[in-house]
Amino acid sequence: MRERFGLPVGYSDHTQTIDTGAMAVMAGAVVIEKHLTYDRSAQGPDHSASADPAQFIEYIKLIRRAEAMLGPIAKRVSTVEKDVRKVSRQSVCVVRDLPAGHRLTVDDLTVKRPGTGVPACELKNLIGQILTRPVGADNLLTAGDIAHTHAGSAA
Repeated sequence: MRERFGLPVGYSDHTQTIDTGAMAVMAGAVVIEKHLTYDRSAQGPDHSASADPAQFIEYIKLIRRAEAMLGPIAKRVSTVEKDVRKVSRQSVCVVRDLPAGHRLTVDDLTVKRPGTGVPACELKNLIGQILTRPVGADNLLTAGDIAHTHAGSAA
């Protein structure tokens, strides 16, 4: 609805559970309506679907937790994620000792962790490139190891 109409979306909660407001936030709601009652067993149409004070406090805590989990609208890599990214991403690695001037082939390369060298997604672009210096077996390639030629475009 937000995308279709370009307006903020709200959720009017008439359920008897305390987690639906948080789920609505996760789905994109920015305004939540929930009735508060002094007694859920009181007479009247809204009391049974309303929250008592203790439930309402929990209801709000769950909404705030959902908001925090969503994080800011602009996505960014957190400090913790940077460390994980470095060790979980993969780089292009040579499988044997290769001399300077060697033209890389598919048989020369593999991918390994960490992601501190030429990114693994660049492997195809490295085929046909020439090494500027010797690279030992099991070493990650860096951009400085590659002479940029017309055969591909190294990172």
